[in-house]
Amino acid sequence: MRKNLRNYFFTFIVLSGLCISSLYIVLKNPKLISDEENRHLKTFQYLELTSFFDGSFQNQIESAYTDQFPKRNFVVNFKNKIDDTFRKILLNNISELTLVKIDTTDGFPLLRLGNSDRMINTIILDTPENQERFKTRALEINQLQKRNPDTKIYVYSPTQAHETSLFDNENNITAGANNLWKTFEENIEVPFKRFNLDSLDLYKKAYYMSDHHPTSYGADIFYNEIMSMLKPDDETLKPTFIDCHVGKTFYGTFANRTGRITAPDEFCLYMYDIKKYDVFVEGKKKDDYVYRSDFKNYVNDDTYPYHYNIAYKIYDPIMEIDTNRDELENLLIIGDSYSNSVLDLISSHYNKTFRVAPYNYLRDYGEMFNYDKFIKENDIDTVLFMYTVENYYYKDIYGDRYEQNAIIENGGK
Repeated sequence: MRKNLRNYFFTFIVLSGLCISSLYIVLKNPKLISDEENRHLKTFQYLELTSFFDGSFQNQIESAYTDQFPKRNFVVNFKNKIDDTFRKILLNNISELTLVKIDTTDGFPLLRLGNSDRMINTIILDTPENQERFKTRALEINQLQKRNPDTKIYVYSPTQAHETSLFDNENNITAGANNLWKTFEENIEVPFKRFNLDSLDLYKKAYYMSDHHPTSYGADIFYNEIMSMLKPDDETLKPTFIDCHVGKTFYGTFANRTGRITAPDEFCLYMYDIKKYDVFVEGKKKDDYVYRSDFKNYVNDDTYPYHYNIAYKIYDPIMEIDTNRDELENLLIIGDSYSNSVLDLISSHYNKTFRVAPYNYLRDYGEMFNYDKFIKENDIDTVLFMYTVENYYYKDIYGDRYEQNAIIENGGK
């Protein structure tokens, strides 16, 4: 009898705990974003009635319950830490040049450098499709130059580790990006330059350990190499102060995608005497765009811990930086988040600097960006293509970056 009472009591406690947890999950303010996984979480607020009929209602309930479980991020992080510890034990004494596949929360695997906390994207393949894409993009840029002979066009590629041959010998592979860029260079007819990432030591200094974006050191290299192409006679800005603020750590996208099994980076801020400027978005002046200041302007909160990085500051399809110096030229940068890290530096050499992300333009406005029209209407003297290799081949849930960045005469109209 006592045994049955104990069993009933135990069952009651378990069921009560589940009921209380369920009520708490349903009634509490839902958490919308997971930092560890860098994604939006499922909530009960967005259950669809149609799911009753297509059989997906149960899956939606399970996903929402799992995503909203109390202290879920702690549980995810703890599990990933345990898995990673055992992985390091099994793969002990391997070279830092050895690439180890890491499964991520978004389904796109990363490669770890040995047993270190440093991650890179997967190696790019030299496929016939990629070959055609690199060649076609070069030809598209050539045609844009021919249609706009009074505008100077340049191409700069901020090379990343997974594009290099640094890991070929140790892993018995052949990274495909070198051949792809060779095809691009053989076909491009405007000035072209790549960041010469020729050593692992340089990579460690130029890129964050937990992120695929450049450090301030890397961004400074990009800036100087770009200006050596665009305005070789101009004296570039030099850092006036470097603040590696103790306690201000940085968790980038690699850390988020792996559940923060990587250690955080120390965040360093390079200060320059940048020319004063006004920022306009969709023709309206914006007062809240401060790129390079001091740590008082950076907030480390739990929602967006990587907002330190200037690379994540800009999402607008079109931005204009105006230094109000009509005697200077106007510049158009066709870029991605990598261009954000040098945007304010380059703008110090121009009157107006426009930054356009064509893939965001297509997403927000529902049409292809019209390069030719923009060049003419904004009196553009120089165009700089500055986006990463992903924009030639990468595909995800948001579309095909190569197609989104296509250079079609008059926007296809």
